[in-house]
Amino acid sequence: MKFELLPNEILLDLFDYFNGVDLLRGFYGLNTRFNFLLYNQFRNYRFKFDFVSKHNFDMICQQHLPFITNRVIAVSLTDDDNTPEQINLFLSYIKSFNEFIQLRSLSLYYIRSYETLMKILDQCYHLCYHTHLNISDCYFRVNQMNFQLLVNSIWSLPKLIHCDFAVETEEQKLFFTPTKFSLSLQNISIGINELKLNQINQLCKSTPRLKHLHVSLDSSSYSDYKPFILSTLIHLEVSMFNVVESLLIKLFQSTPNLCRLSVDLLSNLIDGHRWEQIIRNHLLKLRVFRLKMQQTPVSSHVDTCHSQLQDLLDRAPNVHYLCIHHDASLPIQMSLFKYSNTSVRQLNLTDYSRYFNEEECIKLSRSPLGIQCEVLSIMVTHRESIIYMIKYMINLRSLQIQCEDEKNCEDLAEIEKNNGSCDKKLENKDELIEWLKDRLSITCLIERNADWTNIILIWI
Repeated sequence: MKFELLPNEILLDLFDYFNGVDLLRGFYGLNTRFNFLLYNQFRNYRFKFDFVSKHNFDMICQQHLPFITNRVIAVSLTDDDNTPEQINLFLSYIKSFNEFIQLRSLSLYYIRSYETLMKILDQCYHLCYHTHLNISDCYFRVNQMNFQLLVNSIWSLPKLIHCDFAVETEEQKLFFTPTKFSLSLQNISIGINELKLNQINQLCKSTPRLKHLHVSLDSSSYSDYKPFILSTLIHLEVSMFNVVESLLIKLFQSTPNLCRLSVDLLSNLIDGHRWEQIIRNHLLKLRVFRLKMQQTPVSSHVDTCHSQLQDLLDRAPNVHYLCIHHDASLPIQMSLFKYSNTSVRQLNLTDYSRYFNEEECIKLSRSPLGIQCEVLSIMVTHRESIIYMIKYMINLRSLQIQCEDEKNCEDLAEIEKNNGSCDKKLENKDELIEWLKDRLSITCLIERNADWTNIILIWI
């Protein structure tokens, strides 16, 4: 049976499995029936913009989004090096997140502006179906944010059930527990920031329906811990750098209804027999136990790594990301330009610790890995190689590059003095940035990495 002969009900069910970007690119414009289904019948758009070219991002936001905002249920945005300034661009295309009246899930990655994040949270307050929030891999300078206000804003979202939170600042290591109460939150994951044992008590008091908690424990201070029964907690995931057995026992004594436990230990490991005793004595309702223990690996050098890499790639048919390390004192191995793996889409060669010359860039562009590459991180000797790779690596959508022939050393020095932050006025005077803008499509977004100013980001 031909696909277009399927009844509308089945087509709409199939559409549920597509990222909104792929769905609109693949089906809109084929015929009037598909257009009608996409704009009038389908009501479960999920947009993940983390792996998208700037051209497709602009097209979706400008041509389609205005007609379907009331049927978008999930949005994922990221300001990482592959899609710089994506979140601000998205905000420029919409009036407010209030328009997404059916939004259930919002994911925000790599935000660098505290004000932007607070603005988005404020717009989400009145959304009736917003149950999932993910704020991850975000970094703010300590003087740019009020950590307590941010946490309270999240706990104030009236419908929120699930929250993933990973926000880093220059000095703030510990998590600020909320002073607001949430009667809806049931699942919380806190990454980067550590919690003291007493803070878990406070967190549970502010979240009386909490069932699932994922945290990193600060083992430096627990002597003042006051036991508090966390009766609603049934699933706990905990990470610790320096394991203190007595601390864990205190925590387990407070969780009598725990059914699932995951523990990640980085050092001072506890053996299996002791774990059995702890579980039998303190976790009587436990049904699932997962333990991950890590040790510092023994360093080793393998002389035959290049000859073995292709064998490894042949045994990994679904690998998406490949990063190759190389000693700077050694010449580039010609085998690099012969490796093949049909699934690799992201290639990181910055750990090669050397700059690629023009001839090497040409060979890379024509190599099996280069031809299919979508995201490339590399250091080049000459800026002309940037233009060449963008022209001939036909699948490339994002480029992170360091160029040896930088001409704006004084400007870069000024950037570094400015706490490493890339000032927009200064960026306008950036000689290499201007050189690239003169030679690349006006739709390309070109800027310096805000944290590593010698890296230029190009979103194609």
